[in-house]
Amino acid sequence: DAVIGQVSASAMPYLQGVEILLVTRHVMSRALPLAFHESGVASTETVASVPVDIDRVDGALLKVLADDADAPLHVMGEKVGLSSDAVARRLRRLVSAGIIRKFVPVINYDVLGMNVYIVLMNVTGFDGKTSAMLEELLRTNPDVVWAGRTIGRYNVLVYVCTRDANELLKTTAFLRSHFPGAIREYETLINSEEFVYTYFPEHVVKGLMEREAPRSPQKL
Repeated sequence: DAVIGQVSASAMPYLQGVEILLVTRHVMSRALPLAFHESGVASTETVASVPVDIDRVDGALLKVLADDADAPLHVMGEKVGLSSDAVARRLRRLVSAGIIRKFVPVINYDVLGMNVYIVLMNVTGFDGKTSAMLEELLRTNPDVVWAGRTIGRYNVLVYVCTRDANELLKTTAFLRSHFPGAIREYETLINSEEFVYTYFPEHVVKGLMEREAPRSPQKL
């Protein structure tokens, strides 16, 4: 709340309106739409989560990954004060805990001649059957690259990556045809310019780094 308030206050003279959505459930994500490939099958693999304690070293390691996930283990180790083997052990633990879900490239969609559209939907009657059906359609749709459930004016947030607006219209029409009358309201936005994007916001890093150091012996 403090971060959102700070951003809103600093940009208030230029804002015409503010819409805040809280993502409550991640449905799917992929780096490239299936339509980009000649063929492909959506992955529905999930990572089993196990309890894990995150300390300041984990926080520092996650920050290094967010900045450059392609860095060699020894370079990561130099930045967080660990050996390469210790870094590898921590990465395996963070993956097995579901904190790191996967390692993916950051794609420049403009160079590929593709646009990213944001589709906001308000779907009514969200029972278990409707939710499962919608999530399956989003996972297998060839143009969807990210989708999640939200709280706010809209309860579904979808990122669609296509080469032109006609393909976007096909996607929205496809979803509306499967839920006649259930999509009460929807809005489409195009990402015309990217100001900032990060996998690991600074305030999250700061919160982890301010945690008390674990008592020895430290588990790597």
